Amino acid sequence: KWGKLDIVLHSIAFAPKALGVKTLIAHVDELRPVHNLMSMTDLAAALSGVVVTDTATLVTSGATATFADKAVGNGKTVTLAGLTLAGGDAGNYSLTQPTTTAHITAKALTVANARALDKIYDGSTVATLSFATAQLTGALPGETVTLVTTGATGAFADANAGEGKPVTVSGLSLGGADAAGYALTPPSLTATISRR
Repeated sequence: KWGKLDIVLHSIAFAPKALGVKTLIAHVDELRPVHNLMSMTDLAAALSGVVVTDTATLVTSGATATFADKAVGNGKTVTLAGLTLAGGDAGNYSLTQPTTTAHITAKALTVANARALDKIYDGSTVATLSFATAQLTGALPGETVTLVTTGATGAFADANAGEGKPVTVSGLSLGGADAAGYALTPPSLTATISRR
């Protein structure tokens, strides 16, 4: 539901159970791969050689990975499902679905159509900003996130007259129910300071 993951698996183990049934456990670790098992496909290939006399392979075609929620955070639990076994000896094994952790980072948003207004030299670096037609870009469909311009300020790099001078924008923020999932990148603006 919250998107696909690139899953890295680092080891496997067979543990004997009663009546000769073995349990297959796929351990997952996104940060510490070993044995060159860099994907579920690699793990599937590795499984076929674990017990020399048996034929049991991991089928990953229907596997899914799901975060518990969509909130931004580090080390969030990810639940895997849909892994199955195939092969002539697959019936002698039971498969334990693994869990792992991964990060959800804030999605970057940018501001389009913001403007810094030209001015006549007044000895200050203050720049007047206009957000009359400004729009956020990059938000996911159906998400509620708005641009909050109250408190936004603009500043020229220096007070000298010149054309196309960079203006630094600060004080912009995000609002709305889904704002916590996003990070705002301030717009890069320019404006002219004319001679008096």
